[in-house]
Amino acid sequence: MACSVASIIFIFGGFVHHWKDVTHLLANGFLVCAIGMVPCGLPATVTSILTLVARRLANRNVYVKRLDICEALGQVSIIASDKTGTLTRNEMTVTGLWNFDGFINGYPQSEHQLTLNSFGSEGIPSTPTTAPPWTLRSIGGNRFPHPISDILTCMSVCNTAVLNLEDEDKTTEIKKEEHRKVSRADSLKAVLWAQSSLRGEPKHFNVSTINEEEETIKSPDTIEKGIENSQQKKQHRPIANKRSIKMSQKHSTAIGTPSEVAMLNYAATLINVHKCRQEYEDVAFEIPFNSKRKWHLKIIRMGVQGEEAEYRLFIKGASEVLAKMCSQILTKNGIKEFGRNKGIEELEAAYTEFANGGHRVIGFAQTTFRAPVDVEFSLDVGNVPLNGLTFLGVCAIMDPPREKTKEAINSCKTAGIKVFMVTGDHQLTACAIARQIGLIDENGGKIEINNGGENNLPEEGKPWEFDPKNDWAVVQGQQISRLTAEQWDQLILKKNSVVFARTTPEQKLFIVEQCQKRKQIIAMTGDGVNDAPALKKAEIGIAMGSGSEVAKQAADIVLIDDNFSSIVQAVKEGRAMYENIKKLLAYTMPHSFPEVWPIIINFCFGMPVGITALQILSIDLGTEIFPGISLANEKPEGDVMARPPRAVNKVLISNGLLAYSYIYTGQIQSLGCFLAYCYVFWCKGINILDLPFSALNCWKKGGDIFKSNGREFSVEQQLLIGRQATSAWQMGIVFGQFFNIWSARTRRISLFRHGFCSNQALIKALIIELILINCYVYLPGLNEFLGGAAIPWQCWVVVAAVGIFINIYNEIRKYFIRHYPKNKIVRLFKW
Repeated sequence: MACSVASIIFIFGGFVHHWKDVTHLLANGFLVCAIGMVPCGLPATVTSILTLVARRLANRNVYVKRLDICEALGQVSIIASDKTGTLTRNEMTVTGLWNFDGFINGYPQSEHQLTLNSFGSEGIPSTPTTAPPWTLRSIGGNRFPHPISDILTCMSVCNTAVLNLEDEDKTTEIKKEEHRKVSRADSLKAVLWAQSSLRGEPKHFNVSTINEEEETIKSPDTIEKGIENSQQKKQHRPIANKRSIKMSQKHSTAIGTPSEVAMLNYAATLINVHKCRQEYEDVAFEIPFNSKRKWHLKIIRMGVQGEEAEYRLFIKGASEVLAKMCSQILTKNGIKEFGRNKGIEELEAAYTEFANGGHRVIGFAQTTFRAPVDVEFSLDVGNVPLNGLTFLGVCAIMDPPREKTKEAINSCKTAGIKVFMVTGDHQLTACAIARQIGLIDENGGKIEINNGGENNLPEEGKPWEFDPKNDWAVVQGQQISRLTAEQWDQLILKKNSVVFARTTPEQKLFIVEQCQKRKQIIAMTGDGVNDAPALKKAEIGIAMGSGSEVAKQAADIVLIDDNFSSIVQAVKEGRAMYENIKKLLAYTMPHSFPEVWPIIINFCFGMPVGITALQILSIDLGTEIFPGISLANEKPEGDVMARPPRAVNKVLISNGLLAYSYIYTGQIQSLGCFLAYCYVFWCKGINILDLPFSALNCWKKGGDIFKSNGREFSVEQQLLIGRQATSAWQMGIVFGQFFNIWSARTRRISLFRHGFCSNQALIKALIIELILINCYVYLPGLNEFLGGAAIPWQCWVVVAAVGIFINIYNEIRKYFIRHYPKNKIVRLFKW
């Protein structure tokens, strides 16, 4: 448009000036007009705003790799987030165990841990015949009944986390000190309770817990109150209390993945893990965990007899997967058959109980076998026994939600942003956490496991049927590839929240593609190497700060604190920034025509030059920059998170904004500039009607004497008056923008309600702007360099009157927009 307008003016002006001095016409006509139509300072201003927003996001632990992503954040319609570490704290704690003999809340009791012989007649401890708990750890003893001892061994050996022995010793000393705090009376009660428990052979093992609030051992009196009779145990299976153990990752003594650290810390509290690992240090074969297999396997060479060796296989992973590999289950009374109606139902009930409490459930199994000493194990060869294993039990791992996650989820719902939880955990665990954070309805009832046939565990349930009454849905990973296009439409377009459970990185990519097919802007989180394709494919890829380098390279944003609420804050910043850029355009664009009109009146009507090229550049690259950048600090109008995401096809520069900038606001500002320009001639006694076409022979060096109202003006006088006129026009643009920016600060809300001084950066920028324009106009030497001269104060009054008129009509315009937003005429004035 700038080139078109400049070409028209150049051609028209050429005929007016009879094509004399074409070089002058080209330089001062075409080029100056093109510069005036294009806000030269706009790219620098927008880049500065994006940089400021990126810096604010960095302060919120959101590292933006590309500045344009700041704007894209405001358009997000779907956030697909991992559960672990993003929606939850990633501070995992083993809160209990289950085996065929029952549940264990917290820590189990070691076998014969307390006896009457350990105490005197007054309940005072004497020389114990059985070592207290901490010495069990120091000597490496695993004095727990089967299968608890086997589970602890599997936890320790089939585990890649590394234990810090120095920290472990410190933890031991702390536990010794805590144990000394137990009173003599409580010790006697503990003895009596232990004996009664052993005589009754309870199926539910009681615990010695560490209270999270007091950090001291609970008294046996409290434990005694929790004992239930056998009939009550049959009716109710207690779930592991997520607050029963203080063992957060912040106080971890191990290094590794959070779930393995939690298991190793749990085992290290009960046994000497270092000595246990030394006993099983001859690793013959190992298969690491991945999201497809869902298990981790280790084969230990136990001893060699001739050409054969005895091997012991440990495996941990998803319990429903391990259960299919097992034909036996270990109990305190020995090994029993394991299958449908032979332990599977009890496992499913335990799994459901743990998972509905938001716990991640990890299963354990083992077997022993003989094989040649020099055998090379391989899954491809098939010499790794994956059937006929012995199931040991499961542990429950709690990873509590982050404190601000629920609030962030509610903000997303209010903002019309759909939230997808994409996790590798089981659907019951995922749904329990989803309820806790408000992602799905708390009153929606428990999600039960659907069994479709013999030996079918949760993963092989019938496909989920979406309830039309709910605005949320749950989809298992194996069902994703079987969903029809209509089901995807219902899932993505009609559901506000979706939980994708037991998913793989490949399925993450498929989810992104399905969302993009339906014109949705999706922000996908990920941390693993295999998440890179999904992060690259999504409009906004968000890598975790604790994730892999490959994921960080593929992503557009790196979330330093791995916190979901930081993503929501980034979206809020993106929306506010989009609003502020529109306000920046509403401030910057109106001064384009006031810069073009002086060229038009000179070229097309032969009047004296209204503005010089240097004065235009001093405005675009000087006075306009600071107020424009200050709009980055403008507070949003109302709550930007209470509006739906803007449409994909919505453009930044709308027709309403073009009309506001070029048709009425820009033309009113031009009128103010023209009146200030004319006042310079009026105050010199020059009739304005004598100015048209006078510039063909006058108002230039070597020109003719100009006559008006019976007075003659020499060339020197003409040049001085001409410079004053250009300064008046320059001042008119800058001072007019001083008033325009107050109107541009809001799109709908009245400035009186928004607050005049709410943006302190703007106040400072406007002061700088006024200082600069006064220097341009009145500072000797500088004004001559720009082609201007000092002007009378009345010119400022003229421009101020026009500027106040702009503020008044904008307040009226916003009033009608607020009260009659759907009126067709009113909508023409919205931008």
